[in-house]
Amino acid sequence: MAERYNQLTGKNYSGKEVFEAADTGDEVAVEQRAIMITCLSKLIFNLQFSLDPEVIILGGGISRNPKLLALVNAELDELEKQNPDAKLRPQVVVGQYRNEANLLGAVVNFFNSRER
Repeated sequence: MAERYNQLTGKNYSGKEVFEAADTGDEVAVEQRAIMITCLSKLIFNLQFSLDPEVIILGGGISRNPKLLALVNAELDELEKQNPDAKLRPQVVVGQYRNEANLLGAVVNFFNSRER
């Protein structure tokens, strides 16, 4: 999202800054955020029907944005309207460790591999 935004505007914004710019009405940021939310929501929707997980957990830096779940759920609502035969609704949550999940997982993996 940020890379596309920066290519279109000549700026050097982070994903967080693009989200903030979208909140202030920056049309390019609004469009790029919408593309990202649509792609993420379609991925979630397809994972639900392909793998049928009980829950889908979002992590990473973007999961720190308090608007993320609301935007994703609104897009999932639209996907449900477009696919009325789809009876499963993915439960989407933000992971407890957010951006640190990958680092914590690496630490756990390291210590588990040393114990063998």
